[in-house]
Amino acid sequence: MVSSWYLESSPDERGRIRRTAIRPLPFRVGRRIDSDLFLNSSHGSHRHAELFERDGEIWVADLDSTNGTTVNGERLKSPRRLESGDVVLFADCELRLVELPSTASLQTTQVFSLIERERLEALVRAPGEFRRMLRDRGFRTDFQPVVRIDDGAVRGYEMLGRGELGGAEASPEELFYIAEKLGDAIALSEAFRSRGLELAARLPGAASDPRPLLFMNTHPLELVDTGALLSSLEVLRGDHPNLALVLEIHEATVAEVSSLKALRAGLEQLDIDVAFDDFGTGQARLLELAEVAPHYLKFDAAWVDGLHFASDRRNEMVASLLRMVDELGITSVAECVESREEAEACLRLGFQLAQGNYFGSPVPTEELGTAGED
Repeated sequence: MVSSWYLESSPDERGRIRRTAIRPLPFRVGRRIDSDLFLNSSHGSHRHAELFERDGEIWVADLDSTNGTTVNGERLKSPRRLESGDVVLFADCELRLVELPSTASLQTTQVFSLIERERLEALVRAPGEFRRMLRDRGFRTDFQPVVRIDDGAVRGYEMLGRGELGGAEASPEELFYIAEKLGDAIALSEAFRSRGLELAARLPGAASDPRPLLFMNTHPLELVDTGALLSSLEVLRGDHPNLALVLEIHEATVAEVSSLKALRAGLEQLDIDVAFDDFGTGQARLLELAEVAPHYLKFDAAWVDGLHFASDRRNEMVASLLRMVDELGITSVAECVESREEAEACLRLGFQLAQGNYFGSPVPTEELGTAGED
C-alpha cells in the first residue's frame, strides 16, 4: 500500500497532537513565512532544514541553521535517512516522523488526543451508529460569531457541525476522522453545509442589510473534484439565493494557482466569496495570495495565542503580513481569540475581523437570539 509521511507533535496540555503532511517534496522547514513547515520559535533559523526523497525514502538535511537539527538525539552533520518513529528536533521544536496509508486522509493538519483516537477507531469498526447519524442528519450546527475587532459588532458566523456518538459529544474533527475512514467525508461535509444554511434564517440579523456572512467549511477531498464541489454549491445557492456565503478553503489544500483560479471563477458565478483558512499553520501560500487573492484570510491560532506577550520580532512579522494582506484588498481574520489582551493586540497590529471564545463560543441558533422579519 502506498504511504504518506507526516510530522507529529507531542501531546499538548490538553492531550492533543498536531500532524502535518510532508508534501510537496522537497519540504522546507524554517521561520520564513513561505516555509512548508513554519517554525513559530525565535530559536529556529529562517532556512532551518529540508526533508527530501531519495530512492523512495525520506531524508532530512540541516541548512546550516544556528541551533541545529537533531535526529533521535544526534545532531546532524550531513543528510540522514529517516524511519517511521524517528524524533526530529528543529532547534527547540520536537516532532516525530510517522508513516500512514495514503488513503487515510488528505488533511494537511490533524489535531486529536491519543485517547480520542482509540474511541474513534472503535466507532469506525462498528460504523452503524455513524451511518445512521449521517443518513438521518442526526447532528446539529453551531454558529460562532465573526466580529469587527474595533467595536465587536457581529459581521457573520462560522457554521460548525456537532454530533453525538458512543454516548459522547463528537467535534467536527472527530466526525471527519470517522467519515474519512468510512469514505463518507464528502457526504458529511455537504450535509453540514446544507443543514447549516437551513438554520441560518434564524440567526440574529439574518433579514438585515448587510446580511451576516456565513462561513462554510470544506473537506480537502472536495478540492480533488472542484466541478462536483461547485455543483453541490450551485444547489445550495438555488435554495438560498439571498444569503451572504463564504467558502473556507484550507490554505494548503490546493497548491496549483490554476486550480484556485478556476474554483474562484466558479464561485464568483455563484456569488460566493472565498476565505483561506488556518493561514500559517505550515504551508503559507504567499504566491496564491498574490495571484488568486481570497476575500478573507483567517490567521491560525498559532499567530494569535499569547500575542500580547510576543516579542517585538513576532509582532513586526504579524504587522508586516497584515499590511501585505491589506494592500492586496484581503480582509484579515484573527482566529481563536481567547482573551481581552489578545483582542487588543490583534486590534493594535491591524486585524480587521476576529472570532474566538472571547467574542462568543459556537452555540446553536436558539442561544444567539432570533432573526428579524423580512
